[in-house]
Amino acid sequence: MISVMIVDDEYIVREDLKTLIDWEEQGFQIVAEAENGTRGLGMYQKCRPQLVFADIKMPVMDGLAMSQKILEANPETKIILLSAYSDFDYARKAMEQGICSYLLKHEIDEESLIKELRRVKEIIWDNEQRWKRERNRRLKQALLEEKADSFPELSRESMCMAILSVHGEKAVEMRLDEIEEFEEEMRNVLALKEKEYLIGINSQEYVLLFSGTAVRGRRELQEKVRQIYGLLREAAGRRGLRDISLAFSEKGGKAESTALWYRKTKHLLEYRYFEKDPDIFYAWDYETEEKSDIPEQRFHELTRDFWKALQEKEAENLHQLITGVFDELKAAKDLDFFDKIIRFLGMSLWNEKAAIETETYVTPEEFIRKIKAIGDIDDMADWFCNEFGQLYC
Repeated sequence: MISVMIVDDEYIVREDLKTLIDWEEQGFQIVAEAENGTRGLGMYQKCRPQLVFADIKMPVMDGLAMSQKILEANPETKIILLSAYSDFDYARKAMEQGICSYLLKHEIDEESLIKELRRVKEIIWDNEQRWKRERNRRLKQALLEEKADSFPELSRESMCMAILSVHGEKAVEMRLDEIEEFEEEMRNVLALKEKEYLIGINSQEYVLLFSGTAVRGRRELQEKVRQIYGLLREAAGRRGLRDISLAFSEKGGKAESTALWYRKTKHLLEYRYFEKDPDIFYAWDYETEEKSDIPEQRFHELTRDFWKALQEKEAENLHQLITGVFDELKAAKDLDFFDKIIRFLGMSLWNEKAAIETETYVTPEEFIRKIKAIGDIDDMADWFCNEFGQLYC
């Protein structure tokens, strides 16, 4: 609903406007009214309406003076002047100063008022879409490009981040319009408040940011995250997206950049490959996680042995190498090594397929994303063995 305030010194004019149409049916809600500009300015500061109807000539403070102060405070506010014939030129000059339009009082009827409201609604909607696109651009920039200053709202230490990861082929193949619809549905089910944000990074990843100031203690915070997960799971389920995970962390401090915070939180999602039926990954559960780092030399040995098996087209040897390295990964839970191996095997397979197929339907990055949507680490091992086996059987 678009919020509306009516300011006119004549009670009957205010009442006529309020009862002339069904405002809510048109998507508007009258939230305030006042009999002069001074009172109207006070009500504006209290209610912050998006649209103001203002009579030009009123006692104490006239409509033009009030409108000027409102527009100085918020240029996005739309103001429609209510004018008499003798005020016509005065109103036209006011429009040049940023006032939306004017209506002649004796000509206002149901049809003309609805027509004007629809025009204003379209302007407000266009402005909101522009503002949202700019906000999302700055937010995504802060998350991905180490430009924390592009979204200073995230510098507060009390901020929390939850990253929703949607798995499976159906998520990978979502169209842009489907992604935007899914984002909007999630915003609605979460009933996001001011300074709470949800943005899609791609069809499989969505970032939610909110303040943890009102939450007392880890147990209460954990309960809030589980509620968020439940709502998002329902929204995803309505679109046939059954397999989801959520990573959650709190901001590490003002010194930590938003991009680093985002990468650390996203990193948690890769533990899903090592867990059965994963749902939520809390950062504090993995701060003391025992794991062993696989030496870099081991990666070079594996890639050397793998390339040799590829060149010799030894399907059995490839199978042993793949199952062996995934067994090592399960034991070590080394996420950096896991990512290297998936990218190495994925790119090797993509290159092999590209060499023998007349058309390659996905880019290398899309191919890697599809691989990571397969399932847990055992599912990946079986999939790689099967795919390379088909090439050389």
